Amino acid sequence: MPVTKSFDYTMPDDGDYNTHTVEIKIPELNYGYYLILASTTPDFDLKKSIFTYSRFWNSNISYINRNLEDGSEEFYVVHRMTGLPIVNATVQAFYNYYDYNVRRYVNKKGEKLLTDANGRVVVKKLNEKDQNYFYVEVTNGEDKLFSENSYSLYHYNNNDYERGKSFVFLDRGIYRPGQTIYFKGIHLMGDVKNNKLVPGKSLTYTLYDVNYQKISSVDLTTNEYGTVSGTFTAPMGVLNGQMHITDGYGTAYFRVEEYKRPKFETTFNPVKGSFKINDEVTVMGQAKAYAGYNIDGAQVKYRVVRNIRYPYYYYWYYRGVNTSGQTEILNGTSVTNDTGGYVIKFNALPDLSVSKKNAPTYTYTVYADVTDINGETRSSTTYVCVGYKALEMDMSVDSKIEKAELDSVSVYIRNLNGVEEATAGNYSIYRLKQPDKTFRNRLWGQPDKYIIGKEEYYKLFPNDLYADEEDMSKWAREEKVADGNFDTGKRKKFSIKNLKDQKSGVYVIEGFCKDKNGEEVKDIRFFTLYSSADETAPEKMTDWYNPIKSNGEPGEKASFIQASSLQGVKYLYSIEQDNKIISTEIKSASMSKIIIDIKEEHRGNFGYSIAFIKNNRYYNHSQTISVPYSNKDLDIQFETFRNKLLPGQQEEWKVIIKDKNKEKQAAEMLATMYDAS
Repeated sequence: MPVTKSFDYTMPDDGDYNTHTVEIKIPELNYGYYLILASTTPDFDLKKSIFTYSRFWNSNISYINRNLEDGSEEFYVVHRMTGLPIVNATVQAFYNYYDYNVRRYVNKKGEKLLTDANGRVVVKKLNEKDQNYFYVEVTNGEDKLFSENSYSLYHYNNNDYERGKSFVFLDRGIYRPGQTIYFKGIHLMGDVKNNKLVPGKSLTYTLYDVNYQKISSVDLTTNEYGTVSGTFTAPMGVLNGQMHITDGYGTAYFRVEEYKRPKFETTFNPVKGSFKINDEVTVMGQAKAYAGYNIDGAQVKYRVVRNIRYPYYYYWYYRGVNTSGQTEILNGTSVTNDTGGYVIKFNALPDLSVSKKNAPTYTYTVYADVTDINGETRSSTTYVCVGYKALEMDMSVDSKIEKAELDSVSVYIRNLNGVEEATAGNYSIYRLKQPDKTFRNRLWGQPDKYIIGKEEYYKLFPNDLYADEEDMSKWAREEKVADGNFDTGKRKKFSIKNLKDQKSGVYVIEGFCKDKNGEEVKDIRFFTLYSSADETAPEKMTDWYNPIKSNGEPGEKASFIQASSLQGVKYLYSIEQDNKIISTEIKSASMSKIIIDIKEEHRGNFGYSIAFIKNNRYYNHSQTISVPYSNKDLDIQFETFRNKLLPGQQEEWKVIIKDKNKEKQAAEMLATMYDAS
């Protein structure tokens, strides 16, 4: 194999024996398929050097492909950098299939196809009886690209035919051997979207054990509502474990175990007050029988485990914070007193390897296992949060905000155990200075060593990130555009409607307050302000996508925006339902909202997909638009209901069932009653 290019680099060596990464330049290459070899010695001696290799195509050809409903494969051939269609490119398919005459897989060359004005071709099956796999070779002049992955020509069954199906319900999920298993079944006939009840259907329900051996069966006939009900006895004298009941159309799984019903429970009392680092913390628990009496003299085994969490904004500003795992700081035993109570005390010890400036909050998880004199064990867990600061601030703001829909930012200030506290504070909003250019996303992580200077790098790779240019937390603050005060004791919001006249772009909100110890507490949130009347994307992004509304009822509209800060970006846009492509078109990326009318036939959900290629990167989005069967909703209400009864007392509850239009409906209802355990 001839050598096309040869080059060498001296890698930086700190002598720290750690793994480091750098980015290097590969010299310009002609079109073709290449093997790149790297070695620590000039002679590439496998015995003396560290050796690695990779293979790649150098081509301006790319494509977007997808499987069609009839099993064929659709390709849109585009220029790898511009993303524009390549017209009259040649697409040659090479089929791989099993030849029964020679009893092995063989390859066969298919017909040559030419792309149309949209760069589109469709590769079809060689014949209907075989499932064909194939590769494609795309040629445009001297440029050529061969697919490294195979594609399957397979006709997926959309299940658009009617078939029977059942739903089987059980009164519980676990039984003891010998207990009665109550079940109810509903039998339907229909396709993936429409179903109808099947009255008068004869069904055989069979109980199988863990080894799929038949235990017993019962023949039943559905009533006017297409339902049946019956009982089995959980088998005795067989292997316990997961068993199931089936009628051949539907199945319900359950377990049979030699378990004991719980006689008592243990719970922790709410932790009151707030604590500081190194304080002694006291938590109290209680063990009480379901019959109402206290569990005294029970053994308590407990342990306390510490975890660390950080404020939301620290993951932007301090990427290298210590995220060490959990640490057990205490364990021990105790005994419940005559009221069933027990006390656990521990010191809120910090992790000394974590700096106070990172504002860590330590979550101390207390586990308790209580065992009574009969050997029954019940467990409970509680949490205590302690930090250097007594409060946490949480501002709620959407990541993308339309100027016409500007409203308020919600502010929640809580102590470390999640209880809201009325606190006054202030906020500031800044517009950030974005990078001057639009970068494409990385294919690997940011290197930690550099052998190419920044200016030279931008000349060589004008579309690529050099370091952390996309890190919003490091962008300069261009201008303060708003500030103000808030008091969560009076109102947990502050208005940002005054931003409607600001330029579209990326902004940051900083909120501040102080805790009872005078420590500053803050929260930082980034958001993008935009208008659908803008001509370009508000952010320096190749792919700026915003799903605005993705649910609704017939007669309403769904919408999204697909934009780019680059010119000339076109994307493939398709609407799909039930695995069928309803429509396809090529659109230009812009800030204009794409409106989708939701129709009655869209019930059961539909969706859209977006795909495009730009600067040797593939971008795609898919979104399900939820359209529920609200026309089939039933409103179930209790007309009479008493929640306090005497043991053994007879009681009747009346239930009213209405449809969406408030009309009463004749229906059958399955209801189950459970005791306190």
